[in-house]
Amino acid sequence: WLGQLPNLKRVHGYLAPIHSYADALQGVALEVFTLQIPFEHEDFVASHEEYEFADPLERLLSSASATLQSLDLHGHHLLGIDAFPRALRDCRLLRKLDLDKCEIQVLPEWIGELPLVVLDLTANYGLEDLPLSMQSCRTLRLIKLRLTCLSGPYAPSFEADDEDENSLEGRVCLLTQEGTMPLEEVSTEELNRRRAALMAISRALPDLRLELHHAVRGGRCVCWCVGDKGDAGGDPQYAGQTIDPLDPHWAMELASDSESDSDAESEHEMACGPLLAAAFEPLEQTFHYNRNELADDVKQSLLDLDDETAAACVQAFFDALQQGPITMETGLSPVDWLRARIAEAN
Repeated sequence: WLGQLPNLKRVHGYLAPIHSYADALQGVALEVFTLQIPFEHEDFVASHEEYEFADPLERLLSSASATLQSLDLHGHHLLGIDAFPRALRDCRLLRKLDLDKCEIQVLPEWIGELPLVVLDLTANYGLEDLPLSMQSCRTLRLIKLRLTCLSGPYAPSFEADDEDENSLEGRVCLLTQEGTMPLEEVSTEELNRRRAALMAISRALPDLRLELHHAVRGGRCVCWCVGDKGDAGGDPQYAGQTIDPLDPHWAMELASDSESDSDAESEHEMACGPLLAAAFEPLEQTFHYNRNELADDVKQSLLDLDDETAAACVQAFFDALQQGPITMETGLSPVDWLRARIAEAN
């Protein structure tokens, strides 16, 4: 009966076996599909042998290829290029792709053909490189690369009973193919390889931000691009300097927000469409404009627009901020600039 719901646009299949409903969704114009294995159920191994998701997913993506805008496969193992759904290549409206913790070591070359805005590759520990084709993906604004072999330095935190790891507690480390290592013990060849890969895609795509760094206890994810100048998190000695993505200063820990603050934010989360949500991610990561903290009239005005137009307004806002201080150029505050842009779109 799922296929008889005329307005069905989003399906969230948390732990629900996809083979039980994929065929029922044939012909449905899906825009958002989530096939996610939550962290608390990661013992549920999503392999081809134990959990058949590949063929049903292939059929579902083939059916929704003309409409799908956001796909989340968090926790599903995509070991090798052949494990990637072939139909994914035909999803020509796909703006957001979440491949967090998918055991990816190599991405298919054709992934750069997709019109992605946000690509999440977090916690694919063996991923060492990005396809050359991604340097031509002009729509890309954010790639999440934490906990990969392209990520930057961080200060790991371990449970008290992790005796084997306690020697790394509080030290600046880097994730490598050999495991988590103190930064000073990582070979020059590895540092040069990683730096070159990051520089290449950042120079090719000046509007792209790379999420490379985090502070485990601080909960802060830091975005970087090759032209960045700044204070690297608060130290005045770095002010105005171009920041190396592998500089150990990125691993400094910041005070964490309280859990109650996080819970309160989630309760008042702005209900964005998939394109608008994808447009907001680089804005939030780079300039810390939280969608949920925008003025109520701005949020409502965005939600009154269709998803594509609202996303274009937020993307224009991001592009304007990238070019320099909006107030100096226009005399408007950043939020008033966004208000004006939304008014033009109406």
